[in-house]
Amino acid sequence: MEKTNITHLRKALDLSSYEAKLYIAGLEIGSGTLSDYARATGIPRTAVYPPIQALLSKGLMSTTPIGKRIQYQSIAPEHLRRFIDEKRAALENVIDGLTSGIHSGDETLSVRYFRGVGGIQTAGELFLTEAKTTLWKTFEEPEVVLEKSGQAILATFNQKRIAKKIHVHTVIPGNQHSFWIAERLSKNAEELREVVLIAKEQYPIEASLAIAGNIALLFSMKQVPFALLIKNKPMVRTFETMHDLIWERYRN
Repeated sequence: MEKTNITHLRKALDLSSYEAKLYIAGLEIGSGTLSDYARATGIPRTAVYPPIQALLSKGLMSTTPIGKRIQYQSIAPEHLRRFIDEKRAALENVIDGLTSGIHSGDETLSVRYFRGVGGIQTAGELFLTEAKTTLWKTFEEPEVVLEKSGQAILATFNQKRIAKKIHVHTVIPGNQHSFWIAERLSKNAEELREVVLIAKEQYPIEASLAIAGNIALLFSMKQVPFALLIKNKPMVRTFETMHDLIWERYRN
């Protein structure tokens, strides 16, 4: 019984360690009594019954009476897809309920908070999916590229944006003599990007911001990495106006 299979099964179906072991044992022995499962897994006989009952209630096992004994069988692996699909559908319903937004008048305000590098990646994926314009306007925090995780996030973000043929107007505080900025400028054409450089001392931008239509993504890699995904037309329009003012003033 491979530990890898048990670990994957536990994660995919949210099973306990005993439940995963017993399910896999059922595939191996075909059909058996509680004592058979105890011998196959090394789980104490007195501890076998509760997790098997849990598997029965989840529909991952079935029973067959043979004389006075009950035989237990695991369902075939190909049927597990149904359970994963059901869990995914249930999770999507929960997500829809949690992110339906807060309504105020005729405007819908949705502000979602994401914590950690993984949270920033999730927020970025949502932004890519929900942003409907072919031109993004961004402020780029210089320090985001000093972190390896920040570099990876930007690289993935840019690759997916370029694949969707989305252009971007980027404002960066810094100068062209900085190595990473010079490298970024050299790839502007192939990465569908135009850049305006501004004085870091005059405009201390300490978080990255992407704006597209009525949605904005704000994130920072400093201290505790986090992201905010904001969907509100007046608020996002204000961000866009700030970007346009700087863009028009400093664009060559």
